[in-house]
Amino acid sequence: SHTRSRPSMVTVDCLEVERRKLVDKHLSTKVIATIQAARKPSTCRIYNATWKTFRAWCNRAGADHMAPSLAELLEFLQDGLDKGLAPNTLRRQVAALASVITWRGYKSISHHPRVRSFLRGATNLRPPVVHRYPTWDLNRVLVALTR
Repeated sequence: SHTRSRPSMVTVDCLEVERRKLVDKHLSTKVIATIQAARKPSTCRIYNATWKTFRAWCNRAGADHMAPSLAELLEFLQDGLDKGLAPNTLRRQVAALASVITWRGYKSISHHPRVRSFLRGATNLRPPVVHRYPTWDLNRVLVALTR
């Protein structure tokens, strides 16, 4: 395994990385603020948690968190799957990372065929639990409502 040199940066959240990328595209402060207002605070928290986890993983793996290879990204996702993360959680991680990581030739890292195949495979290996029966008792609810 090789270790690429990485710039030492103070820990920066996902929104700040995205903001810097938008500044590099010569967008105005107002336009950037409007673009960044598109996500709900809960989504920003998820994205920041994912970014922090990914940066820590990259640090341990000797990967560049700003320019990971396809293999490195897939290993990160596999590590999450091995730790019991649900396929939908992995999808959210890809969405979060796609907000700051770009690969030449792809609109989004989530569009890469191997990333898509990995996520489909994760879903096949861990299909979502389908609740065929309600977890509540209708009669009990009706009795409670008529009291």
